[in-house]
Amino acid sequence: MVWGEGGEFCAMAFGDRVDPDAFPAFIAAQEKKCAQGDAVACDDEADARLGGCAGTPRDRDRGMALVRRACELGRPEACRAYADSMPSKSWWFFANGEREWADARELELVQQLCAAGDQERCRRLEQRRRAGGAGARLSQSAQLQ
Repeated sequence: MVWGEGGEFCAMAFGDRVDPDAFPAFIAAQEKKCAQGDAVACDDEADARLGGCAGTPRDRDRGMALVRRACELGRPEACRAYADSMPSKSWWFFANGEREWADARELELVQQLCAAGDQERCRRLEQRRRAGGAGARLSQSAQLQ
């Protein structure tokens, strides 16, 4: 079996950890783990559905719902992907609330990981603070509490 319609994306996302022939069983296992609250599994299933990987039906709506679920379950990378997938602020008003939710959730998760000793996340927080973006304002207000 080959990676499918999203071949390049799928090979990049899964090629170093899953053989394309074993992919259907891998995704079935990830579906079950996601239903049990595993954020990484939700992210994997999302990538498979968004890319149409190795026979997985391409389904953008289900894929984005899984990205959001991975974010809710605590995966900051999923929050960033979800926020980045929203249309521009000037284009669609509903997306603004979703983007703001995902940005705030990502920041909350990165702050928690930094407080737990994750130095890479601490560097990301410092970069946001220096950039003076919304994340920096939220970060400063959280420090005051």
